[in-house]
Amino acid sequence: MPKYKNPPLVEALCEFQFEAGEPFDNTIPGLFYAEIKGEYPIKKQQRGIDFKLNQADGKFEATPGISEKSQFYNKEENALIQIGTNMLAVNTLTPYPGWEAFKPMITKHREIYQQLATPKGIKRIGLRYINKINIPEKEHEGSVIELKDYFTFIPQTPKALPSNVSSFNLKVDIPYNDGRDTIILILASTKPDKENTMAVFLDIDYSIVNNSKTALDENEWIEEAHSNIEMAFEEILTDKCRALFMETIQ
Repeated sequence: MPKYKNPPLVEALCEFQFEAGEPFDNTIPGLFYAEIKGEYPIKKQQRGIDFKLNQADGKFEATPGISEKSQFYNKEENALIQIGTNMLAVNTLTPYPGWEAFKPMITKHREIYQQLATPKGIKRIGLRYINKINIPEKEHEGSVIELKDYFTFIPQTPKALPSNVSSFNLKVDIPYNDGRDTIILILASTKPDKENTMAVFLDIDYSIVNNSKTALDENEWIEEAHSNIEMAFEEILTDKCRALFMETIQ
């Protein structure tokens, strides 16, 4: 895969949801922090609302509840580890260190979590790459920016309507490996970083949706997920879009 001088990646993350062997021990985040505080000394707490699906009489009900995550940042605050109830997430922000550095970061912290929490298994893994692509209007000398010039995956409008759209949010789910995995592709307009620019989010999320189909090797799965994300990224871009990333950062 090509290496870009000015890659559009704003965040990459890998999230694990575990099947607990025993009820989650609230001391685990503190024990985890003791293991990683040399690299991730900054502690933060995040609270939010979670919905859990419960089945009764053949019906599913969504029950809201409060979720808490412990977040541990490195000194530059461009990488963090998140711990919640039976979950671990490893995030890296810009500048992206490359897969050669990010994959060992994922593996290392997954192993630390599993040693401390001793989960029964893994229910879900998700690997996600979020890109923000800025298209300067100067490239078009006053003409309308056509999405088809930059992406092969675009919203379609009826022939009788103008093809240029002011905002959009396009999402598709594509199954992989006989339905064990799925890749979610999202292309959406967003606020640009500069004036006279169109900005587009390209969000690629590859995850397990049915872990019961085959025995799972976490490291092999993550490598395969990354390869499929890279392939999707390259297939979605046109050469004109790639040219934007070849420019030297000013």
